[in-house]
Amino acid sequence: MFYGRRSSADHLLHNGFVPAGENPFDSYKLKISLGRSDKNFKEKQKLFSEMGFSESSNVYLYDIAVGPSPLHPSMEQFARIYVSDMPAIAISDPATLKRAVEFLKNRFAILEGSYGVVKEGKTVNEKNIALLKKAEIAILKNARIYCERWEKRLGGAEDKVPS
Repeated sequence: MFYGRRSSADHLLHNGFVPAGENPFDSYKLKISLGRSDKNFKEKQKLFSEMGFSESSNVYLYDIAVGPSPLHPSMEQFARIYVSDMPAIAISDPATLKRAVEFLKNRFAILEGSYGVVKEGKTVNEKNIALLKKAEIAILKNARIYCERWEKRLGGAEDKVPS
């Protein structure tokens, strides 16, 4: 049965359950905050606002998708700016790409590991929560592996986001 183009989290929130099986429309909401103590906070925040993010917030949200290309194409630019000591030239500086990919890979690995062992639920609600957690872990694992492969392809050459 088709329940609409929703993530598993949206299904749980709006429908009260997580559909069984794989959800091709699933996604994980990745939140990344920029510390106000970052020495380049204002410059980075300005560049992020030029990318379409709110200038009044220091928390940025990306949907990480299922499938072979889990990252939005703008995430490379975002990560380059985020990790750079010189944000104005981050996009053109080849050294920032390796740091950006490593940052993303590590972020996904940390989030993936934070779930620990997901226990099977006993009640209907617990079972739905377990299904949601497993789906989120799978998305994070896929994104981490994507970044690991990207990192390997970089080797000595600088690439754009793989397609």
